[in-house]
Amino acid sequence: MQLDNAMMSIKGKMRERDEDAVCLITSSLESEIDRQGEFFCALGDGMGGMERGELASKLSISEARHIGTSMLSKDLSPAEIVNSIKRIFQNANEALISYAGRNGNAKMGTTLVVAYSNGAELYVGNVGDSRLYIFNGGKRSFRTADHSYVQMLTDQGVITEEEAKIHPRKNEMTRAIGLEDDPTPDIYRLRLFRGDSILLCCDGLWEAYDDKIMATTLMSNMSCRDSLESMILRANEVDGSDNISGILIRPVVETTEEGALKRPTKSIAPE
Repeated sequence: MQLDNAMMSIKGKMRERDEDAVCLITSSLESEIDRQGEFFCALGDGMGGMERGELASKLSISEARHIGTSMLSKDLSPAEIVNSIKRIFQNANEALISYAGRNGNAKMGTTLVVAYSNGAELYVGNVGDSRLYIFNGGKRSFRTADHSYVQMLTDQGVITEEEAKIHPRKNEMTRAIGLEDDPTPDIYRLRLFRGDSILLCCDGLWEAYDDKIMATTLMSNMSCRDSLESMILRANEVDGSDNISGILIRPVVETTEEGALKRPTKSIAPE
């Protein structure tokens, strides 16, 4: 069974250029049945208002692609996978800071969310407010946490998630690539189950939706390509004031949550 997947990025109705960048790599050893479920993907959203946001996201995704390709060519232990993901964020941050230093210290910033799967588990790294979701059976089973001012207010109960989407400081990051010496990523180690849909997206997409609408769209019989295109075009119709990008993957997994003997379905990778 082939891995169903798609990626897409558009500039939206109001932006002059697309400052998002995406990459999706499936296993280079697809002829081997036991590795057909492997993949690596990454998404970066160049920060609005910063100089060279488009270049910031592209440089970060370039670093992610280089390490991600290497990860797919090896049999890695959980510790090696986590260390590889950490290295992606370190290298991306160093690349942006180095470029800025060589070019008059022009500020460059981007979000970055990456995901690697060995077929049975999903490892996720995240800095900023681009997100990774997992939906299954019409419900959200996982979402990364944003590193933003409004997320902090939401966590404190000061505002709701819907209020956060229209807050005047919604674009203010508390952690981002290129703007600090060590933007430590959140890293998650998650179990995958039959029926999971994995969605990576920027705020230009998730701000246009609530979880129920996302879940309904992903429950359809459409392919990943058709589902993702439908979501992105609808987000552009609803708002379109920002770039809109996403990656959608339906992994090839036989295990069901019921077959997992009711063990925890998600877990966080130890530091």
